[in-house]
Amino acid sequence: MNISRLLAGTIASVSALLLTVVGCGQSQDGVVGTAPPATVDSHDHPSEGPHHGGLIELGNEEYHAELVHDDAAGTVTVYLLDSAAKAAVPTEAPELLVNLSHDGNAEQFKLVASPEASDPVGKSSRFTSSDAELAEDLDHEGAAAQLVVTIGGKQFRGNIAHVAISMNGFLVARAVAIAVLATASLSCVHDLAYAAELNQTAEKKDETPAQKLSTEFREAAERATPGLVTIYTMRGPHETPEWRSMEARGGTHPSTQKTSGPAAYPDAGSPDEQGSGIIVDSQGLILTCHHVVAAADVVFVVLPDGRRFEPVEVYSDPEADLALLRIEGAGELSAVRLGNSDELEVGDWVVSLGNPYELKRSVSAGIVSAMDRWVPGIPHPMIQNDAATNPGSSGGALLNLDGEVIGIITGAFGSREEFQGIGLAIPVNLVTDFIGSRNNERPPMQAYLGCQTQKLSPEVAKQLELPVAGGLYVKDVEEGSPASKAGLSEGDIITHFDGQPIDEGFRPEQLHDEPKPEEKHAFSVVRGGRSIAMVVKMTGYPHERMDTQALAAEHAVTPCEYFDQALGMGLTTLTQDVARELRIPIDQKGTLITEVAVASPAYKEGLAAGMVVVRYNEHATVDPKLYETAASSAPADRPVLMLVRSSKGNHLVVFDVQ
Repeated sequence: MNISRLLAGTIASVSALLLTVVGCGQSQDGVVGTAPPATVDSHDHPSEGPHHGGLIELGNEEYHAELVHDDAAGTVTVYLLDSAAKAAVPTEAPELLVNLSHDGNAEQFKLVASPEASDPVGKSSRFTSSDAELAEDLDHEGAAAQLVVTIGGKQFRGNIAHVAISMNGFLVARAVAIAVLATASLSCVHDLAYAAELNQTAEKKDETPAQKLSTEFREAAERATPGLVTIYTMRGPHETPEWRSMEARGGTHPSTQKTSGPAAYPDAGSPDEQGSGIIVDSQGLILTCHHVVAAADVVFVVLPDGRRFEPVEVYSDPEADLALLRIEGAGELSAVRLGNSDELEVGDWVVSLGNPYELKRSVSAGIVSAMDRWVPGIPHPMIQNDAATNPGSSGGALLNLDGEVIGIITGAFGSREEFQGIGLAIPVNLVTDFIGSRNNERPPMQAYLGCQTQKLSPEVAKQLELPVAGGLYVKDVEEGSPASKAGLSEGDIITHFDGQPIDEGFRPEQLHDEPKPEEKHAFSVVRGGRSIAMVVKMTGYPHERMDTQALAAEHAVTPCEYFDQALGMGLTTLTQDVARELRIPIDQKGTLITEVAVASPAYKEGLAAGMVVVRYNEHATVDPKLYETAASSAPADRPVLMLVRSSKGNHLVVFDVQ
């Protein structure tokens, strides 16, 4: 290597890695791929891409690949661009490869498709990896990386060779990017030989079957992780355990009236419940389970980067146990890719991705145990699998080995809280129907009858002298449902459905699975020993749509010395007797919280009756009067820093400026 040529080309970028793009050819000293100075560009395209990354030519300037290596975030992103290196070029390829070699070791990494908002459905112009090893290896001295990408069914390769030397105590780095097309001209023979050698080296790396499977699991989880979120919900009044105990014992109460009924959760210091969700649209549409958000007074979505948002809309289907949450102001998000659950077979490997027990991303693997598993009370078939499912996993993703979502985790089947090896997930093909129904793009996924039934055995049917060897006993009929309007009642026995006898071969779920909304179906029913014919007009399952910004109920003021209307909490003077009951030092000075209005700012930040406000910004709040003075003098454009005391110690609560 001609060191003087290397220094001349790299002295301008001693603080960072310079990506320089050249075509096929050979330098004067015989080193393949030595680039001309950055100021000399033999091709008519920018020196960097739209995202300020280095450019790699693909083919005869047919396309470009822009490489953005974010050391701080530990991510590597590649954008596919047109011949002018300006416009995005979406491709159907689910991933692109990076074959990397250094110190005699060869590794292969995958960058998965992360579609931009402007990309067509099913295509992506952006590919990302958060693999710390890839980011680190790209910085490795002497590392050589080869980019392999398929565009329009044609494979292109771009090789990036890194060379580094030390000069006056600091590192000077230079990157040489060479684009290679499989059908390149003879003038590119040196580049082709180097690319082939690098590719063969990567392929020679032996992996055991277990290592290959481990890699598949890891990469599948990595593809979907950017689209995994945590869902927090709050329900019912907020009270500390000591406050509830004091009320239950009839202890000293600072007000003349109870502030609220029994609390819905044991610890006011943390959210009531927690679940998982996935991003299904980059503009802020989150999918989770209905039971995660059902009857919640407050819902929060926490993104992978830690930002917290309160959804502006919740669209829910209680019967299907699905819910869509819409958030605003989050910018462009990384959406998961939805697969095809109809392609699953028993024995296929699956990966579960969720946030159980308030832990961050948790990955588990298993196999499909059964398809079309019908579970009592659920109107559609489920995917049974043995990947671990624990509290907090509901709403998470069940993935195939391509990292595509093929199911939404709903929970586990069993009588005990710990996982019994039977996990259940809603097939993603049903989920796409539900997402479409939100925008009225297609009808609800299943017909709604509105009754619960239990199958009768042939033996019982014979004893009852029924006309069929079976039947469905009607256990319950929902008021106002299609079944109720048709005249179906509790105690009826359904013997025929559209002329088909309900015997051992009949699945009760067929009453919901096969009919479509607005269709009419014939039922034969035995009531009091007589056979009755009736026609039922099915409807779609009723969906719930809530505007969460209007959920906060008006506060019914209870007796207190001061009620903070802005934050939504009642306050009174703390006495030594009450402090003792609440397990707070009897010499503690502060203002006691006696009530927190549901869905108020104080409620959303976890404050509860039984806590003591010690400071409001820079003011000590010895009594409600001083609290009121501090609140009234607080600048409107600055956050409120509130120091709160409970039996667990002091806590700082920050109320952001609205």
